[in-house]
Amino acid sequence: MGRELETDKPGVSKEENITVTYKEGKKEIKLKLRRIHYRDAQNRQYVFICNNFIITAEEIALIYKKRWGIELLFKKMKQNFEKVEYSKINTFSRLKGRFKF
Repeated sequence: MGRELETDKPGVSKEENITVTYKEGKKEIKLKLRRIHYRDAQNRQYVFICNNFIITAEEIALIYKKRWGIELLFKKMKQNFEKVEYSKINTFSRLKGRFKF
C-alpha cells in the first residue's frame, strides 16, 4: 500500500508500507515498515525507512533532516577537537558549555 504525491515539488513524493522478512535461526521474522521518498529544494532525492506509523511522513523527513545536522556537528567536532572525551558529554547543556554555537 502506498500513496504518490506531487513529484515536481520539494517534499514527500511517495509513501509506502513495506514488509521486510529475515531469519533468526529457524524462525522467520516479518517487519512492517514505512518507506518515505523525499525531495529537497535542490532536487536531491532521499529515501527514509522507519517503523513509526503514527507521525506524518513530513515529520519523519524533518526528524531525519535535523538528525543529519547533529551527525555532521559531531563529525566536525571529532575532526577538530580530537582530545575531547565525547562519552563525558551526555547533555546538550554540557556540549554548549564546551563549544561556541
